[in-house]
Amino acid sequence: MKGIVIFILCIHFTFVFSQTQKPFFLPKEEEITHLYRNCLNDLWLYTPDICEDLPIEIKVLGATFGQDSTDKRHIKINPSGNKVSIEMYYYDTNKKVVYWQKWLSVFEIPGFYYHFEVDGNPRYENNRIDKNSKITFLPLPDEYFAQNMPNECDYRLESLQIYASANNEPPIHIKTMNFDIHKPQGEISIPLPDICFQMQKEVRIYIEIGEVYRVNGQGELVHEFFRCTLYERIGVFYVK
Repeated sequence: MKGIVIFILCIHFTFVFSQTQKPFFLPKEEEITHLYRNCLNDLWLYTPDICEDLPIEIKVLGATFGQDSTDKRHIKINPSGNKVSIEMYYYDTNKKVVYWQKWLSVFEIPGFYYHFEVDGNPRYENNRIDKNSKITFLPLPDEYFAQNMPNECDYRLESLQIYASANNEPPIHIKTMNFDIHKPQGEISIPLPDICFQMQKEVRIYIEIGEVYRVNGQGELVHEFFRCTLYERIGVFYVK
């Protein structure tokens, strides 16, 4: 094959092909080795010896995909299986047909983690709360993933369960907070019921995270499986 075929991974800040991109260029000796599942992976298929005046044909197996109406080498892929095959037929500058195929593995996206704050302090473990304390929650994505695929990090919480325990007694259920996963949420404020501060001394408040969903680059609502223990899904707070 004349020339070297490389991939260029492009990260969009919108989902419209015609808008400005912020690309991440891979070294020539490397190629993309994987795609992310349930994500809109944005790729350029670059061929330095291509004849622009002759047609290009691209086939993708194991994923849904769309092509840029201006340049068909610019594609967006949403994998459905564990492997994706990309095939490309094009004409080189000598008008000779070139066939190229690449298999890519499909990975789960990196896990997110749970982030509580009390009065803006993320190190709330040593803090005690009262009824004037502001407790907030935000699911945070993997930093590298968020930087490179920001349109894939719209996380939404389904519910929170609030429990209270006085004097090391078994926790009792106080309240369930439900949220609309079909609307953007951002940081969530958690007002505690008055009963949490009317119990005996040495009261602990437990806030358990419910199911979390993510809206991907195609606007699809995807359930995100927990990758932590039940203990790691619970915030513990101490009443003053």
